[in-house]
Amino acid sequence: MVHIASKREATALRWNYLRLRNGQTCGTMVLSAADWGRLHRTLDAAKFWSLDASGNRSGLDGADWLIEGRRKDIYHAVHRWSPCGEIHDLGRLFFAMAGSPLADVELY
Repeated sequence: MVHIASKREATALRWNYLRLRNGQTCGTMVLSAADWGRLHRTLDAAKFWSLDASGNRSGLDGADWLIEGRRKDIYHAVHRWSPCGEIHDLGRLFFAMAGSPLADVELY
C-alpha cells in the first residue's frame, strides 16, 4: 500500500509492505516538488481521472490493483487486474517513489 498526500506546500508518501515470511515493514518520506510534478504528469498520461472504475480483464494468476485518488471534492477509484501500459507505469511510479524495498518488488 502506498499513500501520497499533499497539503499546502508539503507532500508526504507513506507505505506499508506485508511479506508472508518477514512480516510488515513501513516507511514515511517527504516528496519534492519535482516528485509531485512527476506524479501529476504520470496521472495525466494514464488519463486516470477519466478511466472507467473497472477494467474488463480478469484471471486466475496475477494481481488486483486498486488506485484511488482525490482532488478537492472529487474521488475516483480504478480497479484493474494485472494492468499494463500507463496504469502499470503509474503503479510502478508509486513503488519507485517509496524506495527500497518496494522499488524492488516485481509488479504484475
